[in-house]
Amino acid sequence: IENMPFLNSKPTELFAEYPSNFTNAIQANSMPKSVFLGNDLREIHLAGRITFTGDSAGPNNSLDKQKRADIISSIYSSTDKYFFCDQNKKYGIDYIQYAPRMISVMPNTENSFTAINGSSQQVTFIDIKKFCN
Repeated sequence: IENMPFLNSKPTELFAEYPSNFTNAIQANSMPKSVFLGNDLREIHLAGRITFTGDSAGPNNSLDKQKRADIISSIYSSTDKYFFCDQNKKYGIDYIQYAPRMISVMPNTENSFTAINGSSQQVTFIDIKKFCN
């Protein structure tokens, strides 16, 4: 009898839509243990992929939010391809969400895949291994 209100309740907030075109695109274009650096963390996790905010950042960086933010900032503010690739390789990042400020390092997005996220925004992920070869 005590559980009845809980059992009859409806969720007030949607965690994330799954499966969705976005999660399907991630699954279709990446390997299961790939590490992503992007904004749509819930959907990346629901697609079964790892985000840079977790253990992939390393045992010391995974809990240090400011250190991770500094690493992410340095990657996105890279001015040359060598530094960009070195940083992504150092931290084990396989896919990074493309941002317009990366144009000096990455003039085109040919080594990528694009999907529409839950906010109806087009998101492009760059395959770091293909780009950095």
